Amino acid sequence: MKALFLIGLFSWLAGLGVIPNPPAGSGVVLRPYSPPASEFARGHRGVDLDAMPEEFVITPISGVVHFAGYVVDRPVLTIATATILMTFEPVDSFLIKGQRVTRGEIVGWVGLGGHCNQSCIHVGVRRVGTRIYLDPIPYLLGIPRLLPATL
Repeated sequence: MKALFLIGLFSWLAGLGVIPNPPAGSGVVLRPYSPPASEFARGHRGVDLDAMPEEFVITPISGVVHFAGYVVDRPVLTIATATILMTFEPVDSFLIKGQRVTRGEIVGWVGLGGHCNQSCIHVGVRRVGTRIYLDPIPYLLGIPRLLPATL
């Protein structure tokens, strides 16, 4: 019964195209998650949410800052939990590696650069220690997920 409810919820949200309480911006999904067919294949390994430069970014998860800095032309912030790495870009942050953050805390502000330059924030989720990307929507909604201990 719970599985049917969750499937219905995800279908409704996919049709709605808006994330309630987004990390930044209006929560409108501009580009959905599109998993690659294989590890190095083409795909969109996250979601793009409508957001404007200088808007505050709030973390939807608690964890530890894994990375805060620039990658190529954009500022990136990655927060680690025991099972996932959640990445936000372009996001400028005042945080440093190893710093603990709590769900709902301001962790930075929307910056410039990357494919979201001046129009959105990209949120990606990957399993710790792998190159396996996951759909960020359940994490943005705060819905618990079970991950296998081994692959």
